Amino acid sequence: PLWRSSIGFERFVDDFFSDPLVSGTQTGYPPYNIAKKSNGVYEILLAAAGFQKDDINISLEKGTLTIKGEIKESDSSVEYLYKGIAERNFIRSFKLADFVEVESADFKDGILRVSLIRNIPAEMLPQQIKIA
Repeated sequence: PLWRSSIGFERFVDDFFSDPLVSGTQTGYPPYNIAKKSNGVYEILLAAAGFQKDDINISLEKGTLTIKGEIKESDSSVEYLYKGIAERNFIRSFKLADFVEVESADFKDGILRVSLIRNIPAEMLPQQIKIA
């Protein structure tokens, strides 16, 4: 019934079923939080223990924010008796709504903070029309 009265939503369906969050291909590593700080201001906090700033790549393409962590070299001279910090490569993707932009990214104390802001153009905001 949806296809009888809608046009142009093929991309929506394709995106939905190819989304790693829906298809279950994304793991729970690394843990993250998404916070709404105020109206239109959001923050993603991602725990990346064992990573350096240079090991993390953040990209934005077609409304998808992708955070990729890749440890380039490991110290082979160290023999771990127990290794509880995962330090494994990861890719974490987030679909952003229309007009949501990345404002900044900061990495400190093993926590990556990505600040987002919803920047709606003035012509799309509700307007009051005065009656003459």
